[in-house]
Amino acid sequence: MPIYKSTETINKIETPAMFKGEDLVFGNNVFIQVDGGTVTYDGRFKIHTFTTAGTSSLTLVPSNLSDNNSIEYLIQAGGGSGARIENATTFASAGGAGAIMSGSYTPTIGGSFEVIVGAGGANPGGTNYDGENGKNSSLFGITACSGSGGIRNNSGGGNCYFSGSSAGNFNNGAGASNQANAIDNGGALDAYINSGSISNISGTPTEYGRGGRRYNQFDLNIKGAGGNGGNSGNDSTVGNDGVVIIRYRYK
Repeated sequence: MPIYKSTETINKIETPAMFKGEDLVFGNNVFIQVDGGTVTYDGRFKIHTFTTAGTSSLTLVPSNLSDNNSIEYLIQAGGGSGARIENATTFASAGGAGAIMSGSYTPTIGGSFEVIVGAGGANPGGTNYDGENGKNSSLFGITACSGSGGIRNNSGGGNCYFSGSSAGNFNNGAGASNQANAIDNGGALDAYINSGSISNISGTPTEYGRGGRRYNQFDLNIKGAGGNGGNSGNDSTVGNDGVVIIRYRYK
């Protein structure tokens, strides 16, 4: 451990600074530095959130302390939209939720990285249509696959990991969530809502990627959620856009 002879000497040390073993390391790159997205804070962590569908970028400067280069990420794809059936009193199949990729990434080099936030599946218009697929989201070369649209008189939408339910008595199915196959086969009025995943990456427990329900009965303000099915009197709902979030220690 370094020994200083006077308070005057200690006060000359720049901040931020950390000890690595017995060596005092100081300067502006003790912690990783990132620019891009909407920035929020949670204690010692900085969070960057990208919510606008399309392509943007973040710039990154790694720390000179390898232990400080870990980045948590959540990459949520866009959900698929629901189908609509013309002149039907029951509702059509719902869209599947976009998949989620999450984990930890350690950059070896700095620079600019492409961020893609997948859009949710659109409402095709008209009165009789299948739902549309969402779009993939990606960051650091890691891709989360989109949710697929619901299919008229057939199954609910899924994604690359899970499937929507098959058509039941009412010829419609529920959409898969980002973590489970849909289980309602369109035979009950209390169709099962496929819950998504809860993550604390933003600093607040938040649900992502809920599967669509086969009829319009709940709010879809959930990132990457699948759209609900529609009938002759109700449009299907569009799939919700995805999101990309990173989190890392900044002090």
